[in-house]
Amino acid sequence: MALHFLNNVFAVLVTAPAGNLDGLALYTVPLDLSAPGIAWYVLPVEAGFVLCAWLAARLALRV
Repeated sequence: MALHFLNNVFAVLVTAPAGNLDGLALYTVPLDLSAPGIAWYVLPVEAGFVLCAWLAARLALRV
């Protein structure tokens, strides 16, 4: 649950696409979310963040 919460916090508070949900974001990304090829741009970044968060959680639970 914590990993899911951290993923959502990253998506809304750290970087968010310009539009309705960018009021709390530190950085806005000028992406059109209705574009058909946007997943190939966003998914590697999201997968990298989830991998880093998962590794951090594994290290924190190990200690």
